[in-house]
Amino acid sequence: MMELVVALVAAVFGLAGTVVGAVLSARATKKGAVLSAQATLQQVRDQATVDQAHWLRQQQLQAYEGFLAAWDECLRLI
Repeated sequence: MMELVVALVAAVFGLAGTVVGAVLSARATKKGAVLSAQATLQQVRDQATVDQAHWLRQQQLQAYEGFLAAWDECLRLI
């Protein structure tokens, strides 16, 4: 009878350990996925900022080139 109680207690602790381990593993997996998603989102935002700055510099360069072309044309006509 005593062996049965010991085996039953061991089984309960084993089952509890398995459940707790699975829950902790699931939480760790979820946290890892959330952190990965946040890092990816930040990387996309950073790249968008860089692309926007590049586009703005290109627009400024084109406007300056247009101004210089018009200036040259004015000087040629004068």
